[in-house]
Amino acid sequence: MAERQARSNTRQSAPTLRERTYVPQRLGELLARGLDAGCVQVQAPAGCGKTAVVLQYLLDEGIEPYWHTCAPEDAEPANLLIGLTTALGRAQTVGGQMALAALASRDVRQSYRVALKLLLDEFGDAFEGKGILVVDDADALIDSPAAIEALDYALSALSSYVRIILLSRAALPLPSLAKRRLDGRAIRIVADDLLLRENEIGPCSQITYGIRLSPEEISTLFRATAGWGIALRLALRLRDLGTNLKSGTRALFTPEARTDLFAYLAAEVLSRVDGRIERFLRDTAILDTLDPAVCARLTEVEHPAEFIQSLSAAGLPVMKAAWSTYRCHSLLREYFLDQFDDGELRQAHSDAGRACTDIGDWSRALSHFSAAGDTRSALTLADEHGRELFHAGHGRALLDLIKAAPAELLSDHYRAEYWAALAASRMFELDWATHALEHVDAVATSRGDEATAHDALRALAYMLNGWGRFEAATAVAHRLLDAVPERAAARRAAVTLGYLTTGMG
Repeated sequence: MAERQARSNTRQSAPTLRERTYVPQRLGELLARGLDAGCVQVQAPAGCGKTAVVLQYLLDEGIEPYWHTCAPEDAEPANLLIGLTTALGRAQTVGGQMALAALASRDVRQSYRVALKLLLDEFGDAFEGKGILVVDDADALIDSPAAIEALDYALSALSSYVRIILLSRAALPLPSLAKRRLDGRAIRIVADDLLLRENEIGPCSQITYGIRLSPEEISTLFRATAGWGIALRLALRLRDLGTNLKSGTRALFTPEARTDLFAYLAAEVLSRVDGRIERFLRDTAILDTLDPAVCARLTEVEHPAEFIQSLSAAGLPVMKAAWSTYRCHSLLREYFLDQFDDGELRQAHSDAGRACTDIGDWSRALSHFSAAGDTRSALTLADEHGRELFHAGHGRALLDLIKAAPAELLSDHYRAEYWAALAASRMFELDWATHALEHVDAVATSRGDEATAHDALRALAYMLNGWGRFEAATAVAHRLLDAVPERAAARRAAVTLGYLTTGMG
């Protein structure tokens, strides 16, 4: 113990927690099962709290771990194994000294199995399977096949003597670890396990900061952070907590807190990614969901599905949203969107609207066109696909669009106004719907569009009847009947039957 405490290299020492970290019961049980099995792999993007959660759990259990934090120099296998030997407190033993001397020798540097043999022979008596070795930031080795091979061998050999916790932002190709998971001798913890559930935010706030939150505040905080550890901690540190949590999610973070959070994102989340990934994230920041088909139209990436999947492997807060789509954490998106000026933001929304239109995602296209202030494109979309939007539950968006549109545009987009009127009737805005349907009938009639004029009058008649305005409904039904040529006997009969059977005759 004294030897471990005397180590001066901070990479061979467990970090110090600045504050207590909340560990949900479900996560504690998962860690316990993994340690009972002998190995825990924690793989999640930066900011999810991997290191803090593991440290807090070990502190709560009264366990002092052996700790090694990987760094770029560990890409050289000898440096990695020297670090692990030092972390395990074996640097001064006979076996340790011989291993370190062998690893330092150019002649046997690649023969690390030979170099470690004497060291491993000492482990049986020293550890007896009770120690825990934590290897943090293991993704620093990912670009070095030799270091990955050395780590795989070391962890496999050490697993007979110590329990292992492996922390990384990205997936590591470790055959021994994959085999242990298949055999049930290892537990894998991922980002979704580390993100707090909504019902855990209250206990986290109270245990960590002594702050009691109302259900409304918890809901606001969860929407703003999605349970992401670093964002949650920043939000809970705000002094005027109650006021901020009752405002919009963007206003939840003070300017100072947003500056701190975005500096963290730049330094910790984005510093390790190449320019191609950063350009992709900026080009798609306007999207709430990363759909490969949409991303293909907004970026120069040739295989967007595979590229999007690789983002989470690169240690970014990108998680699966559905079968083929992913979502980038909203705060990472905001980091890029905050760099757009007003013109760039409108253009980005317009581009996204066209991309969504190309793949038939009418609701998202309408949302993007509206956000861009591109009313003409939004109205054209609503003209052509109002039926789909209305029946998919986007009546409110249609209604808001028409109400905000300049009057001079509505004469060219009366079909969109028709679907907005139907939406208004379902939202108890009867007078507005009546006025809109009358306008649709007048414009359609003047344009010779008998079908739309007929639909508008029919909808108006049924709507008025449904609201108990029988006299007005009957008058509209007569207008509808008068609009049908006398020679069209079948159509006249159908119209007559329609309003007679609803009690309007």
